[in-house]
Amino acid sequence: MLKILRLTLVLCLGIGANIALAQEQAAKLSPSEKLATEDFNQYRAKGRFHTGLTFSFSTRNAMNEDQLVQVLLDQRKFDFSMGTNLGYFVKENFSVGIGFGYNRGVNERTIQGDPLNTLAQSVNQSYVATAFIRNYLPLDKQGRFALFNQTNFHFEHGARLNVNTVGAEINKSHTDFYEIGLGIQPGMVAFISSGFSFEVSVGLLGLNVSKETGRENYEEVTEVTKSNFDFQISLLQLNMGVSYYF
Repeated sequence: MLKILRLTLVLCLGIGANIALAQEQAAKLSPSEKLATEDFNQYRAKGRFHTGLTFSFSTRNAMNEDQLVQVLLDQRKFDFSMGTNLGYFVKENFSVGIGFGYNRGVNERTIQGDPLNTLAQSVNQSYVATAFIRNYLPLDKQGRFALFNQTNFHFEHGARLNVNTVGAEINKSHTDFYEIGLGIQPGMVAFISSGFSFEVSVGLLGLNVSKETGRENYEEVTEVTKSNFDFQISLLQLNMGVSYYF
C-alpha cells in the first residue's frame, strides 16, 4: 500500500513539473512566436462570440467635368459610415448576429447654367439596424487568415436635405426615407493578436426597397416608392474594422 502511495505521489509531482515547465516555456515566447504557434481556429468554434467596430468613407472632388446632360464646374462630396456588431457561433466557422450603424453624406456641386449657375447642396444621414449570417473559410491550418461571406438583412431610416440656389432664388426640399434590403458582403479577416483581428470587406450585391416622403419648400408633399438591384465592387469604399473574438 505504501509503495502505491509513493508511486502515485511521484507521478503527480512529475505531471505537475511538466505542466509548470510548459507554462514557463509558453511565457517565454515572444509575441511573434505566439502568433506563429497559436491555434486561431478556436476563436471560431461553436459557442464563441465576436464583436467589432467598422468604418468606411469615400470622397470625390471634380472640376469642369462634362456629364453629357450638364457641366459640373465644381464638386466636393464626402460619405462616411460607422457601425458595431455582435455575433454568436452556432457552429464552427458559422455565426449569426446583429449590427447597428450610422451614415452621413455631404455633397456640394456647382452646375453650369445659362445664364446663371446652380449651386446644389445636399446633406443626408441615416441609422441602420442589421441582422446577419456569416460563413468563414480558413486559409491556413493555424486559422490566422480566413475569408468570409456575410449576408445582411437591414432596415434603414434617414433624412435628406437639398438646397438649390440659382441667383437670388432658393429652393429647399426635405425628404424622409425608409429602406429594407438584402445584401452580400464578402471580406477577409486576419488575427493580429490573441482574440483580436483586423477585417476588411466590400458590398458586392444588394436588393433594396425604399419609400420616400418629401416636402418641397415646406409645402408640397410627394411620396415615392422604388426598388433597385445593385451588383458592383467599389474598391474605393472598403469597410474596415477591428473585431474581438471571445
